[in-house]
Amino acid sequence: MSITLFDFPSSAPGKTLSRNTIKIRLALAFKGLSFKTEWLELSEIEPKMKQIGADPTSTREDGSPLYTLPVIQDHSTGRIVSDSMHIAFYLDDTYPERPALFPYSMRAPIVTFDLFFFPTVFRVGRGADLVNHEAFKKLAPASIEYIRRTQGDEYMARVAKLSDPGTPQREALWEALRVGFSKVSDILSSNTESFFYGSTLSFADFIIVAHLLWMKASLGAESTDWKDFEKWDDGRWMKLSKYTEKYQVLGD
Repeated sequence: MSITLFDFPSSAPGKTLSRNTIKIRLALAFKGLSFKTEWLELSEIEPKMKQIGADPTSTREDGSPLYTLPVIQDHSTGRIVSDSMHIAFYLDDTYPERPALFPYSMRAPIVTFDLFFFPTVFRVGRGADLVNHEAFKKLAPASIEYIRRTQGDEYMARVAKLSDPGTPQREALWEALRVGFSKVSDILSSNTESFFYGSTLSFADFIIVAHLLWMKASLGAESTDWKDFEKWDDGRWMKLSKYTEKYQVLGD
């Protein structure tokens, strides 16, 4: 296989539990590009990325470089590319003969949507805390300790408070998550077809699906929360997930 995708493991079905890495799994499958996964615990990411010469994806508050996944290593070109959006650009630029992640040569609308989606759905009402609470249960102790060390005890304590279902705080976060998804649904409903670009599948749709798969893997497919979510927005999100099922290559 000519492409290596770096990801971090979990005990969830499919092993992957990174919404950003799932975006690239979907993109690679959509373009018909075979790849292998190299699994790294969270504490192993920075030294490995420095070793292979990957670019950092941002900087920490102290100005030091921050290395996150996804990262791909394309052995056929020698390129190492960091960050999900940059990887998607690279895949379209390097493999233009395959289905386009950015149809009609338009990238700006999808970049804008990417900047809008996560804050609107998961950050405004801190719905991400709710998903992360369940996701953390599926990570190795070494990765949990890394999160504690980098995010701080205050963050871990805040997430830990969500352990009791039915509490007012937890219900408020769940409702905020529902409202966020409904805002996105209202925007997409202005189309006459199901996808971001109407009848044409694109990376914008994979951004959404990656978050759905992250939620499903974290919450559990048989959980009360996930069963509730399946009914949101008249089942719009489940229809999108079902349509893209053939691209959902989550494990090795």
